[in-house]
Amino acid sequence: MRNKLIALSTTISLTFGLLIFSLIQDTKIPTCLNGVITILTSSAFYQLLINIFYFIGNHVDFVLKIFWGKVYLKGFWSYKYIVDNENKYGAWIIEQSIDEITIKGFGLSPDGTRRSDVQSISPLIKRVQDYEIVNTRRDVNEDGTWTDTFFYSKTSLHFISRKTFLGLFNYPLEMEGTTIVFGGALSGKSHTRLRFRKHIKVKNERELEKEILQSMNEE
Repeated sequence: MRNKLIALSTTISLTFGLLIFSLIQDTKIPTCLNGVITILTSSAFYQLLINIFYFIGNHVDFVLKIFWGKVYLKGFWSYKYIVDNENKYGAWIIEQSIDEITIKGFGLSPDGTRRSDVQSISPLIKRVQDYEIVNTRRDVNEDGTWTDTFFYSKTSLHFISRKTFLGLFNYPLEMEGTTIVFGGALSGKSHTRLRFRKHIKVKNERELEKEILQSMNEE
């Protein structure tokens, strides 16, 4: 993502620099001074573009969708998986900026209490056609208290493609994957048939919890 931004800003700045050089060349300013002026002006213009793109990209989702393309994931997601022949549910809240993607999430019990929480500690790593991300996690003890120890998990993600007009904004609204836990009572457990669904209309965690609980009660 950052490379795209740098490439675009560099191209525009070089074009701007060539224009400045051509305009000054028609004056009585010496060529060597013209070069210095052009370099300084282009450098300042480049930094200005970077600042503008960062500001817009981090505040306007439409721009993020353009830059990230098929990897635009920002929003509220619910998930479901199977472990020991039992359905489990939870949520991921994915934040996204020009530079990075971060995830925080939680597992949800049928009574509405949280049974685990996770926080991403790695970037989204591309693996051929799929992606991986590493999280820290902790789980609720049998007595309902939170453990003081954090462990790790790795989630592999496969984006489910969808058709859009001219292929525009065809970022995923559903994902499949597998999570493997490293450490703790669940160490070695593989959460298979992991399925994510994006909730476009949800605005906060509370609304997301309500939709997940509703889905759990309907099954």
